[in-house]
Amino acid sequence: MSMSLKKIVIFSFWCVFALTSLMSNVVSAEEQFPFVAEAVSDNTHIRAGQSSDFESLYQANHNTQFVVVGKLYSWYKVELPADAVSFIAVKYVLPGADNKEGLVLGDKVNVRAKADINGTAVGKVVKGDTISIIEKKDEWYKIRSVPNSFGWVKIDSVKFVNQDVESFKQSVQLALIKPTQEVIPAFCPIPAKSNSAPEQINKLSFIGILEPVKDISLENVKYQVTDNGQVACYIFGLNELLPKFANFTVKVEGTAMEKYTASAPVLELDTIKLQL
Repeated sequence: MSMSLKKIVIFSFWCVFALTSLMSNVVSAEEQFPFVAEAVSDNTHIRAGQSSDFESLYQANHNTQFVVVGKLYSWYKVELPADAVSFIAVKYVLPGADNKEGLVLGDKVNVRAKADINGTAVGKVVKGDTISIIEKKDEWYKIRSVPNSFGWVKIDSVKFVNQDVESFKQSVQLALIKPTQEVIPAFCPIPAKSNSAPEQINKLSFIGILEPVKDISLENVKYQVTDNGQVACYIFGLNELLPKFANFTVKVEGTAMEKYTASAPVLELDTIKLQL
């Protein structure tokens, strides 16, 4: 082999080696989770599992971006976009006044891909979490995706964008903020009082934690509101409703009842609101 031919062979070898190394570095960068990816075409489905047989959780359009957090076989695990939907059983949620917000009452409740107990679990919520309600469907709420809920997308349907996940999440949060951001607390109006109710005076309101009464015995008084460990008021009646609010911070409004003598006012409630 001539010297010139050897040089050409060696040069070609190093070109192939350099190109291979470059491609390897690109792939390596993409496989360092998490990273931002985007759909390469319209109708890109994010599914509840690593198969086209699983429920479709979200249909992404071309250039829709999301965060990839893992990989299994030919599928990427991704965080569900903020406008993806899922479902939670009604019995675990206390809805707000306008049924747009809800407070989770159960602990470690599955959020599912469809309104069915057999729907694939895509995330969990715990007691005290808030959810954004879209609508009620029989015994299920259709809700916006919750934090730490995930889906799966085929690897060849997305492309790597960058690894600046923090900036991407901040931009998503900014896009979701409304001009007048207001948290609407869960709210429960109290039924109108009967004419036979005990005499009442003094309209009062308190904010604190609702909990069962301690160290006191008052007729038809089972709950108290405490603030920094001190009893702010006691609540008259409503023993079927109040357990739903137990151990949450609430705002109560009502009238003090004259018939009771206690270390704190005893209220007949007009309203009770969860302070979310």
